[in-house]
Amino acid sequence: MIYRSTLFTIIFIALSHFTKAQSDSFIQIPQGRSSIHVVYEIIEGNKPLIVLQSGARSHSAVWTALIPTLKKQGYSYLAYDRPGLGTSDATEAKRDALTIAKELRQLLLKLEFHDKDMILVGHSMGGVYQTAFNHLFPNNIKGLVMLDSPNGNWEERLRGCLSPSQNLDRDQALKEMRSSLSVAIRAEYEGAEASFDLLQKASVKNDVVIVTGGNQNWPADYNSNCLDEAWNKGQKELMKISSNSIQLITETSGHGIPQQDPFVILQAIRNLL
Repeated sequence: MIYRSTLFTIIFIALSHFTKAQSDSFIQIPQGRSSIHVVYEIIEGNKPLIVLQSGARSHSAVWTALIPTLKKQGYSYLAYDRPGLGTSDATEAKRDALTIAKELRQLLLKLEFHDKDMILVGHSMGGVYQTAFNHLFPNNIKGLVMLDSPNGNWEERLRGCLSPSQNLDRDQALKEMRSSLSVAIRAEYEGAEASFDLLQKASVKNDVVIVTGGNQNWPADYNSNCLDEAWNKGQKELMKISSNSIQLITETSGHGIPQQDPFVILQAIRNLL
């Protein structure tokens, strides 16, 4: 269902069995001395470049279900591992939306893709990072797709749906979880407040599609009705990023839209053409 609102040494490892320019590469960008793992394919034609941004705890492999569909439909695409994630080198740079957007800009410049028409696609926090990029570097952006991305009020709203004992359990679980995370992932969590601050200030003039997972898998002892209402309220608020926004709800997916329903992503992209 649709709700409308008038709303990064370059080492190329070429894979020769593809008919067009395709590469699985490591690119060093000026912002740091780290090399970023990049996967891309450029297909001849007039369709925009699809720039894929994974969530806070994932990397380019999250798009493996989507990429064959993009190729079949004739889309060029770019996916990459942010510094410290996947097979990319670590960095000492901040891990907030502003820094990540600037790193992506440097990557596009290095690849000479910066002047291509593009559609930005981001899953979860990746949607926040793509919004920052769209806000800072609007030229050639034909649209933005946010896949089940949070807004800055989510944790507060989640807490409001939990009992006192559940909130205490969540405090302990978050403490244990974050202590076990890699340095890069933990740094992105630490940069979340600044990322959400930028999200609140962002203004996007192009079209935006908010894709919401309609089948969330909340813990069994949580108040699922309250959580669904809180999540959906945040999704509606994300539509304020642009005066030209629509929302797509997929009932076959929860938060893991890239793996669970890649076809709704293609639908969202088509809405932006």
